[in-house]
Amino acid sequence: MAEKTVSLNEAKRRAQQADIEKRQLAIENARRTAKGEEPLKELKKEDEDDVLAQAEEDKKTKPEDDAYLTETGHILIDYLKLNTRLAKQ
Repeated sequence: MAEKTVSLNEAKRRAQQADIEKRQLAIENARRTAKGEEPLKELKKEDEDDVLAQAEEDKKTKPEDDAYLTETGHILIDYLKLNTRLAKQ
């Protein structure tokens, strides 16, 4: 399904989305069956509330505890020091 265009027809797009969801369910059920788990009847849709709750949890993380943020800061400081040394030459 390497389409390079998107239909403007709403019914056609809804049908395409339904087809995609059916394929995703089939893939997930094949994975679950291979692991010996119960197949799903339908895929769980993410709730807006769940997404917002996760965003709130992310905000509660202190910047000092975020390893990626800390390391990014170190890299930026090193880059700035290197850049000023090159500018002085």
